[in-house]
Amino acid sequence: MREEVAKRNISVTDFAKLINKSRPYTYSIFEKENLDTELLIEMANVLKMSPTDFFDKMAHGVMRNSTQNVIVGRDNNGIIAVGGCQDKLNDALLEISHLKSLIENKDKFLEEKERLINVLMNRS
Repeated sequence: MREEVAKRNISVTDFAKLINKSRPYTYSIFEKENLDTELLIEMANVLKMSPTDFFDKMAHGVMRNSTQNVIVGRDNNGIIAVGGCQDKLNDALLEISHLKSLIENKDKFLEEKERLINVLMNRS
């Protein structure tokens, strides 16, 4: 939110007036992790943005699934950290291995059917 205000060259004092809040309270808004929905909508309207724009900027670092949200980030050395994904990765690798095995078995089955068809065709 603070970045959007700065991009538009709006001072915090002016922005506070636009959203009908005090300057100190506006600074505290910038530090909050959670905002009231009505306040978010009001601030987005003042900035001529959609409230969802703020989520889009945040969502690139969050992967959602049915049971957990996993923050994907980088440390100061550029190393990517993906917490909570190892179990899902292991499950996916196991499933891939199983599916490859099924494909190999079906390929063998098809080869055997083709061989049998050729044998039967040659008998005639």
